[in-house]
Amino acid sequence: ASSAADAGRKVATGQIEAIDSVNRTISLSSGETFRAGPKVKLSTRRIGETIIVVYEIAEEGLQAIKVRRIPQSIEAFVPPPERSPNAQGAQENP
Repeated sequence: ASSAADAGRKVATGQIEAIDSVNRTISLSSGETFRAGPKVKLSTRRIGETIIVVYEIAEEGLQAIKVRRIPQSIEAFVPPPERSPNAQGAQENP
């Protein structure tokens, strides 16, 4: 069950492409850029990390409420889309 406070929140995942500590923004390889909320510590994030961002849409743009690193062990369970088992083999059979 989610609370009313969570109703406007959304989730994004991706790899960190840029961190701007002056403007307190974090950009993902997907092209999305989030302004870090007051509780988000950018100093613990690194370019190249895969993260999950809980955010809301604010007047200034996308505001990150929580940012967490996704551990490598979890990433290993999610195969890239191009590695789907029937992507080519099924259509090559005569």
